[in-house]
Amino acid sequence: MDKGFDLPSVAAQNARKSAEKLLEWCSDSVNQPLFESFAADLVSRLRTCFNLHQSAQREREHLWHHFFKLRASPEFKEKWSSFLLESIGESASPLFFQYVTECTLETIIKCHYRYDKSEKSTELQLSYQEKNAIRYTAGYVTRALVKKLKRSANPLKEEMVCCLVEMNGPEENDPVDESEDWTRLINRGGLTQVGNMTYGVFLSMELAIRQFLSTDPSQLGNIKAKLKEVVESDDDVQFYWAVVSAGWEEESTALLEQIIQEYVTIRG
Repeated sequence: MDKGFDLPSVAAQNARKSAEKLLEWCSDSVNQPLFESFAADLVSRLRTCFNLHQSAQREREHLWHHFFKLRASPEFKEKWSSFLLESIGESASPLFFQYVTECTLETIIKCHYRYDKSEKSTELQLSYQEKNAIRYTAGYVTRALVKKLKRSANPLKEEMVCCLVEMNGPEENDPVDESEDWTRLINRGGLTQVGNMTYGVFLSMELAIRQFLSTDPSQLGNIKAKLKEVVESDDDVQFYWAVVSAGWEEESTALLEQIIQEYVTIRG
């Protein structure tokens, strides 16, 4: 069962019960045609949110605008309600089908956008050792921030810690990556593993920094402040962060700022 249903709230527990009923219903081969038909329709509707012929920023804006428009439409809600009534005999809470829809979208996004696909110059391609170092650093930064936030007085610290924990650990559908294999090989229990989309955030940050530093650093003034600005405005960083932070609220922006600050400081 997805960990998203493990929250202690009544709504989350009701959603979990609906998920269990649907899983049991799906396990019966007799129900496969109806399930496959509904799943194909859901994926088809979500694919209409994509437009792969724009810049990264415009593409991201198009995706999330159309996704939120779709999930809020009466027709979409009615489609889910009809399916659930026909399958498990009850109309589940919106929390259940909206969460499943969001998870489905995230899976489609990962199929469309590989974390190693970047618009940066080919001169900025990283070596195997450098990619390993970035994945290692991603785990280090998320772990370090969890410790800092727990000791802080930040009003959003509980939310941000939960988000950082969610960023850790490779996901089941993540494609195998050589840098991930390396961290698994050297891990003796003390390393924090991250998923490929989280790795994509850090990889994009590093590429943005390197591209910026290819100019004359002697003319850059306050280098750390400028690096933060460059990373925050980078299209690839913002795109991968939008995927990682899907469903988060105000803590999303605050946490990205903390991650960028920590990465720029550690990188030196």
